[in-house]
Amino acid sequence: MLRRGISHSLIVVVVIATAITVTAGGLYYIQSQPKTEKPNLQAELQANGHVHFLYVDKENPNLMLMGTHEGLLRSNDGGKTWATVEAKGEVRSKDFMSIAVDNSKDSKILYGAGHDMFVIKSSDQGVTWSLINKGLPNGDVHAIAIAANDPNTLYAWVVDAGLYRSKNAGESWQRMDDGPPNSNVLALASVNTLTGMGGIYLMAGTADGLYATADCFCGWQKVTSFFDSKTIYALAVDPTDPQVFLASTRDGIYRSKDAGASWEKIRKGFDNNVQIAALTFDPTDPRSLYAAGGTGAVYRSTDSGNSWAQLR
Repeated sequence: MLRRGISHSLIVVVVIATAITVTAGGLYYIQSQPKTEKPNLQAELQANGHVHFLYVDKENPNLMLMGTHEGLLRSNDGGKTWATVEAKGEVRSKDFMSIAVDNSKDSKILYGAGHDMFVIKSSDQGVTWSLINKGLPNGDVHAIAIAANDPNTLYAWVVDAGLYRSKNAGESWQRMDDGPPNSNVLALASVNTLTGMGGIYLMAGTADGLYATADCFCGWQKVTSFFDSKTIYALAVDPTDPQVFLASTRDGIYRSKDAGASWEKIRKGFDNNVQIAALTFDPTDPRSLYAAGGTGAVYRSTDSGNSWAQLR
């Protein structure tokens, strides 16, 4: 079993200064301490880090967070420049692998998870975190999600332990099942589509494609053979249409408009076989999406994912 989420061939940001800026090539240069820049910065990034997730604030879309293998980054200008976040509180690891956002009215709650991190909770945009791990067997949590129909219901994939659920906003957790047949789960997404069994669906991106289960946890099924033998690193569900979602793989972004029955590759604005490590919708405008590439480049789409442009 792979213990690390995204393969180390997917590269991102190693935090080596207090502020960094995206360049046209997807690399980063130091703003505040130029003398500390290493002579071979690209090799340094390739060797030591990668992106796990992106977050866009629902009240201020210029405020973004990026979770990486080497810590949490924050942007106040819509993803053009980034600075390290000195995460405070009960943060046992700097490897932020997954984020879940409570987008219900007036809520400012974020949930984070990662290697040796368990699940943590923040109410101040990711600065201060508290541990919410009662019932979790270990701290290696690769993916978390919030139920699309209930902000108090959370899901967590725990390595070597299975799928866990909390129905009280993380105060306690219960094991639900073993998870999908491929146990290398890298992304979870709740889809607000009725199953016919009194609930909605939970989807999992794995190292062998896309799986789904009804939230009764009565068995996981492969959604499509389209992604067989492909690793899905990120999932994003359209907040206005649960039939539409995007998945990222080592060779780019794919979109389905029919709940996963068929898929198309999105090419406009990307180099061939660009590696996409993170995806998210802008909660203030569902036509706007963000993606992070394997080299740390950040892209934005303003037309529902039809075309993309790299942020400069």
